[in-house]
Amino acid sequence: MSLTAAGKNVVGALQEYLASKGDNAECTVKELAEAQDLKQASIRGSLNKLIKDGYVVSEEREYETDDGETKKYKALSLTAAGWEADVNE
Repeated sequence: MSLTAAGKNVVGALQEYLASKGDNAECTVKELAEAQDLKQASIRGSLNKLIKDGYVVSEEREYETDDGETKKYKALSLTAAGWEADVNE
């Protein structure tokens, strides 16, 4: 499983962002894009392959809004392979 250039960018951005948030951190595509000055479309374009190849996990989460409505979102995190990936090759 080798990473494409786009995959390296996304995994590297996730490594940097999640490391800054601490243990067991996760984020949304929007949070990652804003923090790393990336476009959401470029992140989403690589995600399916990164998930399939075992670098990233995407899990559905729910939260309740102030008005009691339940909203869903996808939380991204790195697998051990994602943390160990050398994105500077």
